[in-house]
Amino acid sequence: MTFTCYSFDSVSSSMDVASDLYQKGISPPFSIYAKEQTQGRGRRGRTWESPQGNIYATFVLSCSPRLFHLSPFAAVLGLHCALLNVAGPADPKTIHHPKREDFHSLLTLKWPNDLLLNGKKIAGILLEVLEIKQDSVILSLGIGVNTSSSPLHVLYPTTNLKDEGVMIPNESLMECLGHCLLDSFSFLENGGWPSLRRKWISLHDPKHSLIHLQQEEQRIKGTFMDLDTNGHLVLETDDGTIKSFATGDVFFAGSSASA
Repeated sequence: MTFTCYSFDSVSSSMDVASDLYQKGISPPFSIYAKEQTQGRGRRGRTWESPQGNIYATFVLSCSPRLFHLSPFAAVLGLHCALLNVAGPADPKTIHHPKREDFHSLLTLKWPNDLLLNGKKIAGILLEVLEIKQDSVILSLGIGVNTSSSPLHVLYPTTNLKDEGVMIPNESLMECLGHCLLDSFSFLENGGWPSLRRKWISLHDPKHSLIHLQQEEQRIKGTFMDLDTNGHLVLETDDGTIKSFATGDVFFAGSSASA
């Protein structure tokens, strides 16, 4: 099984195009790849800056209803796998020139499904439900990867692969990403959550253990402790209490906004 990919030079939003195609009867798994978005969106209604050159993609696939709440972790681990598989050095003359093993150690995660490189956001995932059936949930995974440029109007640190001295051909990454996502979700469906959970924990950015979690009007300060069996973020709060959280925006201590 593979994703059928539909490519566009420019779209309003790859997720909107994916939703339209699904409503018109296109069956999953399929993907949308756009070189530019004019109305890209991120979490909680935020705008996702989408200039030409980066990857703006949406992957539509089905997931078991009992595992839907774990899909963000399967998705980001699939993305992590794809980036490692196709990562290669850029111009040898660049100052930042991580070799493959260094790239592996620099590529980390932020709860629940952001990818960081050198502690800065390099990619993000937005999940939407297109349809809930009796035996499956049809998911739309919006994935943005900064391959050649970084967003300018953001309040948190970002970077891109080109500036970090790493070259990822967009088309190669799209193809590999499709395979890695299917493998990751298949592994999840076949009892692989304990292993995926351990993998996610091992990739949590070790330099950012001190966390501020924003929930509506409340900001909770704590230290990262764990990812529980439901995918909830486990923190030790300032008063020493261990608590788990199902929702919220993660801010790193010393940062004015989430990364």
